[in-house]
Amino acid sequence: MNKGFFNGYLASDPDLKVYGETKVVTFRAGTQRQMKDKDGNYVTDFFPFTAFGPKAEFIERNFQKGSGITFTYNPQNNNFKDENGEVKYRDQYVVDEVQFGAGGKGKGENGNGNGNGNGNGAAPSPKPNGTQPASQPKIPEIPQEIPSEFGDFDDDMPW
Repeated sequence: MNKGFFNGYLASDPDLKVYGETKVVTFRAGTQRQMKDKDGNYVTDFFPFTAFGPKAEFIERNFQKGSGITFTYNPQNNNFKDENGEVKYRDQYVVDEVQFGAGGKGKGENGNGNGNGNGNGAAPSPKPNGTQPASQPKIPEIPQEIPSEFGDFDDDMPW
């Protein structure tokens, strides 16, 4: 199985197109790395994603640029030959399961982009007690050394 997990924010509005009877949505989404750059700022990476059918409709209807989104995806190769016969290599990330992410701007029926969605067009479930999820938590610093309480692992390695 080849599956990834994504939690971030839409960097563009979803673009829905219809090919025959198949609905396809494409969008870019960004997520923050856990490491800081040399200036002490977190780096954000952006990736293109694609969804088909009911998931495409759900994303187009409920998300917009800035919306928080959480989903699983399947990476796929979408290689092709151009008009000169040269092979072009392209990776495609196809959305599998999708939910509303924390924070951001949603455009769904509840208008807040928070809660849970099942990707089949159902309205998201409201949060209990009217609470809203907190903004994206601060990512802790990664230690440069293994703490001494973990001991020395070199002697236990099988190679």
